[in-house]
Amino acid sequence: MFSETIGQTPRTKLAFLGSEFDAFLFAPIGDDPNGIPLTLASALARQDIDPWQEAACLAKLPLAIATTRLEALIAAVPNRSSEGLGPGAIAARQMTLLPRGAGAFPARLRALEANGAPTGQQAILCIVVLFMIVGLTFAALSGAHLKLAAADAQVTSGPATSHIGR
Repeated sequence: MFSETIGQTPRTKLAFLGSEFDAFLFAPIGDDPNGIPLTLASALARQDIDPWQEAACLAKLPLAIATTRLEALIAAVPNRSSEGLGPGAIAARQMTLLPRGAGAFPARLRALEANGAPTGQQAILCIVVLFMIVGLTFAALSGAHLKLAAADAQVTSGPATSHIGR
């Protein structure tokens, strides 16, 4: 199993949330300003939303609520052209591609969740601890650098004795 990271989503997580959402996430929902097809996955990622988690969430919601939520997410995508289709029509079309109900979630994902997969709060805690470690390391290195610079300055200027009156 891979453990490298794609954006903020570990590749191992992508394997668990794999192909059942591909048709939904990778169907085009319009074009970006350069004329390049824009998929739902890229539109969600541009909004800093994990596409696989959002797909899993939408699959659990009642159809009307999920469609309304997806419509709002699509409407929030900046600079998107959709060949005359509004966010509501695109959301309705996309919802036909989303697997629904308990069968939408592979047994591997349910097992992962049951075995204590890291939550969003745990990930945030890890990031905070990492920043603290980096900050403390930077502070320690800065302090050591200042001490070395002061010692170097004292050596190059020589002792501070006065030669007046000799």
